[in-house]
Amino acid sequence: MDAPLSRADDTLVLDKEHIPFTTDDGIGTRANLGLLVLRTDQTIEDEFRYALPARAIALYEARLYSDVEITPENLMKMSAVIPGTVGLLPDVKFDVIGFACTSGALVIGEDKVAERVHEVLPGVQVTNPVTAARAALKALGVSRIALLTPYLAKINHSLRASRMERVMDITVMGSFNEEDDNLDERIKQA
Repeated sequence: MDAPLSRADDTLVLDKEHIPFTTDDGIGTRANLGLLVLRTDQTIEDEFRYALPARAIALYEARLYSDVEITPENLMKMSAVIPGTVGLLPDVKFDVIGFACTSGALVIGEDKVAERVHEVLPGVQVTNPVTAARAALKALGVSRIALLTPYLAKINHSLRASRMERVMDITVMGSFNEEDDNLDERIKQA
């Protein structure tokens, strides 16, 4: 049982409540970014903080449940938890929500990821690594790339097929073929 609330301390010289206040516009005066981060991810928040300007852009993260074993079946399961994870973000007006999983975006589908985010935040811009890479390569005029991933072969070949459907020429591929996402996060070199 909780202890009863005590009365104000009689030794206080002043005990004032309901002090008037104002608020500022929050951290994200230029932009509010939401980031859905896999529970196994050990790097992305720090990477984002290095890439973002020091002021006026707020980065809010929510951890998305994901299995440690990276398989197409496990990646597809993440689709079901996207809306609940979006709901864990603070109540601010977001400029964009990022789904921080390349292989998950590929397996679930870029449009489906956005659809699941829009169930909670209709109309917000949504991106993911697959969409971002496609836009960056297009902006650079690149149509021929080599592909190196930590993933299993069936994920790699799906990623290659997805890129090739979008007129990418991929004749060189490599993989660490690691299914443990805790290890994928810490690969240094071959």
